[in-house]
Amino acid sequence: IQNMSLQNGIVSTELTWLDTIHVKIEVIAHKQIVPLAMVKMELSTIDDDIDITLQDVLNFTTSQRGTLKDIGSDDKGIYIEVSPKNVDYSSAAIYSRLDINDTSYHVENGTSAINEAALHISKTPTVINKYVGIISSEFKHDDGTELDNAKRVVDFAQDVGREQLYDSHNKEWNEQFKETNIFIP
Repeated sequence: IQNMSLQNGIVSTELTWLDTIHVKIEVIAHKQIVPLAMVKMELSTIDDDIDITLQDVLNFTTSQRGTLKDIGSDDKGIYIEVSPKNVDYSSAAIYSRLDINDTSYHVENGTSAINEAALHISKTPTVINKYVGIISSEFKHDDGTELDNAKRVVDFAQDVGREQLYDSHNKEWNEQFKETNIFIP
């Protein structure tokens, strides 16, 4: 089941993976902090406990019209820097961080940055939060590179915390659309 709430623009997905794990995902493109995206994932088993490896992947091979400038990781997350083909003056960076301990990072084939974490999943939901900063050269931002600024967005988000960001997203959504009426016959 997948829904997008017309009350706050949040996309929610629920599924059972291989009749083993119940997965609930909530995705937010923050309405006030434009370069911030957040993902909340809840995992629980249907029956027996299970050990899994969770992967967060930025994969350049899915790009259709992009040029890879850099891909990699630091001690907190993974990143990719790209520019559109034949548009060298434009660039963008994506920086992604899982809000869990004991993760490892690596790059495969020079085209995928991967953040992995070993998790023990039981019937009690395990909650994983992910913060993503997405900055292009066209977005007005502070000094530094697009990657520096994408990392700053994620640092800020992790410091503030998901609940406060969720509240500020909803407040901004309500403010911008308070005069809007949506009718679905």
